[in-house]
Amino acid sequence: AIKCLHRELAADPINVQRFAQEVKAASLLTHPNLVSVYDSGVGSDGTPYLVMDYLDGQSLDDVLQHVGQLSLPRFLNIFLQVTDALQHAHAKGIVHRDLKPANVMLVPDPDMPGGERVKVVDFGIAKISIEHNDTGYKTRAGAILGTPTYMSPEQCRGAGEVTDKTDVYALGVMI
Repeated sequence: AIKCLHRELAADPINVQRFAQEVKAASLLTHPNLVSVYDSGVGSDGTPYLVMDYLDGQSLDDVLQHVGQLSLPRFLNIFLQVTDALQHAHAKGIVHRDLKPANVMLVPDPDMPGGERVKVVDFGIAKISIEHNDTGYKTRAGAILGTPTYMSPEQCRGAGEVTDKTDVYALGVMI
């Protein structure tokens, strides 16, 4: 799949920096439960793009709207994979900051016929530790980014350091 930054959004340097941040975060992550990014660049018209996995599935948000409550085995399968993905991202110094059911895709598992594989997507507002962040993008102090329903108190206040605990909080809300 190819993700492009809309031309109107590409006119704003902050949006371009956020897009670069997403490319950087995703390129640092190689895990079966995280979307893979294969290439990125800027098109001849100046539009930034990234090439990533095409995911033929549904978001957890869509599944919950149609199914309602998950069976215990399905619930455990999904959330154990989400925690594995987060553990990998956090070990690489990356905090997702917008973990929610809409950013958890469920696709067929190629290693288990009839099974379901989780892919955590959308690292557009991820926080990358300083040693990995060469995009030049830093979130403004006090900037509030994320989906309020799933945001930790410190993230909502825009005060204090946002850490991997922010994703753990969002995971708890999802559960």
